[in-house]
Amino acid sequence: MGYAYSMLIIFGSNEKKTNQGEIRRYCPVCGRETQHTRENRVMRLTLYFVPLLPLSSKSVERCNLCGHEEGARGRP
Repeated sequence: MGYAYSMLIIFGSNEKKTNQGEIRRYCPVCGRETQHTRENRVMRLTLYFVPLLPLSSKSVERCNLCGHEEGARGRP
């Protein structure tokens, strides 16, 4: 009798956020000068929930009042 063996491979991706600090600037959505959090985000390929390879990286600034996000500008 032959047995069929199957192997379950679990892979996916996750995003790690690293806080780079806060800056004060104008938000185009709120229309006010507010605190913005600067974050670095790295998307990684995972195998069995272990991060293996970075897929992409980006820096964003998020308004702490309304949550609007856009690409980070150069350091003030």
